[in-house]
Amino acid sequence: MTSTLIAVIAAAAGAGGDAKRFPLTPGSTRFSFESTEDQDKVVHDQPPKSADEEAVYSKRCQVFVMKDAEYADRGVGILHLKPVKDYAKAQLIVRAESNIGQVLINLIVGQGHSLPCQRMSSKTLMITGLPMPEDSNVVPILLLVNSAEEADELMVKIEDYTK
Repeated sequence: MTSTLIAVIAAAAGAGGDAKRFPLTPGSTRFSFESTEDQDKVVHDQPPKSADEEAVYSKRCQVFVMKDAEYADRGVGILHLKPVKDYAKAQLIVRAESNIGQVLINLIVGQGHSLPCQRMSSKTLMITGLPMPEDSNVVPILLLVNSAEEADELMVKIEDYTK
């Protein structure tokens, strides 16, 4: 029965493609549980660092962006302040909490990049800037956090980079 099955598979492989590409003779492939040199040389690559691993500050917030004289809800996400190497500035990025992690805001905060930041309410900060690098108009952006203490902390962190 095994030889019949091999003959059927070989005929099918030969009918539509190159029979030499699929050698189906008994004993043509060898499988072993013994280790080989190639298997012993396993490379352990490190995954790239995610935004939260490089961040000096991370906080959950809700983002609203001014659109047509009203604030539009961009969504809830995690705000990260990541220092930019060799410069006294940081990237302020907010990624949605979904599995995809869509970018809600992507700004540069630092000397020479003034980012007006003011308190709108006990839990809300307003910053003014381009929400995404491809945007052409500077707009007000509201960041809503869970408590007044978190708003104070976020304002201090942003102001640390804008001095």
